[in-house]
Amino acid sequence: MEMTGCQTTTCLHRSIHGSSPGHHADAELRAVRAALATARVDVGDQLSPRALAEFLEVLETEQARLIGVRRAAGLLGEALRGHCYVPRL
Repeated sequence: MEMTGCQTTTCLHRSIHGSSPGHHADAELRAVRAALATARVDVGDQLSPRALAEFLEVLETEQARLIGVRRAAGLLGEALRGHCYVPRL
């Protein structure tokens, strides 16, 4: 008997029950947001205006990436808990 994707996911969920796929991404996102909130005060006097702008751009890019990672981890967590998605066109 061949298992469907949802049945396979359910079996996988049973083997890793209790883990949270997104908790590391959440922690990193909080850290990046805190860095963005205080960057100008923390390093603004140590960097040139151009370097500060580039530094803030890097932090904003990382924040966007982590938001995507957190979303992907959330979807993975839902799949591991047995939620099946129906493809839509």
